[in-house]
Parts: sequence; C-alpha cells; structure tokens
Amino acid sequence: PTRRFHCIAQPCMIHFLQESAVRGIRLIRSHRGFLYTLALLVSIPIAFLWSGQQFLDVAREYHTRAEHSRIGLLHDTVVAYLTETNGNLEGMRRIAQIIGELNSDIVHIALIRLEDQAFVEESLVGEPIDLTLYADFIRASSVRNDESIVFETYAAGEHVRVGARAMTLFASPVPNYFLLTSFSLTAQDALYTEKVRNTYISLAGLIFLIILLVLRHARIINYAELYQELKQA
Repeated sequence: PTRRFHCIAQPCMIHFLQESAVRGIRLIRSHRGFLYTLALLVSIPIAFLWSGQQFLDVAREYHTRAEHSRIGLLHDTVVAYLTETNGNLEGMRRIAQIIGELNSDIVHIALIRLEDQAFVEESLVGEPIDLTLYADFIRASSVRNDESIVFETYAAGEHVRVGARAMTLFASPVPNYFLLTSFSLTAQDALYTEKVRNTYISLAGLIFLIILLVLRHARIINYAELYQELKQA
C-alpha cells in the first residue's frame, strides 16, 4: 500500500509544481513591476558584493605597496649607517633594538654575513631563525644590492612579510653581508577579515530589505487581483 500511495502522490506533486510554475509565469507577465523587483533582488546584491570586494582589494594592494616602501626605507637606513660607520655592528644593534621597540609588528631584524659560502646570523631583534628557510631568498638579493626583495610567507605559524637586502661592507668587492627583516601581518589579516565580515553583514541586511520590498509588492498585486475580482462580481 505504501508503494501504491507513492506512485499516486508523485504525479500529483509533479502536477502541482507544473501548475505553480504556470501561475508564476502568468503572474510575472501580467505584473512587469514584480519582474523588475526580482531583478533588483539578484542584481543589487551582486553589484554590492563586487564593488565591496574591489574596494577591499584596492585597499589591500595600497597597504602592501606602503609596507614595501616602509621596508625599503628601513633597509636604506641600515645600509647607510653601516656604510658611513664602516660596519659599526654594535651601534647598529642598539639602533635596531630601538626600532624594534617603536614598531611592534617587527618580528625579526638580522645581519647575516657570508663566510666560506655559508651564512652566519648576527641577530639584532628577535630570536635567531633557521637560515636554511631563506637561503635561496638571501642569495637572490645579491643580484642587485641597491634594492630590497620582499615576499610573504609563514614562519612558526605566523603570517609574515620578509625583506632581504645585500650589502658590501669592509671594502669587499662583492656582497658579503645581508640584512633580513620580517614583519608580522597578523593585525593586517585580522583587519581585512573584519572588513570582509562587515561587508557580508551589510549585504545580508540589503538582501533582507529587498525581500521586504518583494513581499510588499506581492501584497499590492494580491490586492489588485482581489479588487478586479470584486469589480467583476
């Protein structure tokens, strides 16, 4: 009996869906304003989401460029000081510690010297790091010792932006020292996540308002149909 009921109920359901679809198409054809409202329900949230994402992407790109300039300025300052003082590492260590205290997002500042094709770190700010993780990156910075190389990675589970700069100290004909700095991106990522969350909350509110508009429009249509039926009666 259960199987027979399923066979009877299924055609009834299909017939009900077909009738509902036909009635919906007739309703839309006879009330074009309702169709426009449905178009708004789809197009406005998409446009809002797209424009919000574009704004966040531009803001993030601008902030990234500003951070790259900040890293380059820090590297230029360190190189200028070490060049003018003929490699005064002790004085550089004191200056680096002051810089680290004034900039809470600085995770690490290190001077790395090249000895017998091996890197030896002299940590200025932060704990010593595993140089094997950045060996290729440090070597790449020696291609041009007047520019800093910057990239993003994860160190000890933390999102960081790392910069490297090659230097020639103590009258060396080739780069023999390297400056390595890393900045935490935790605060930046948290801010970006918050902005994205606020965008979706605003989008949800906008969709809710549009749904209210659709329901109000549907109620007006029902009143109009009821008026026509009473008028014909």
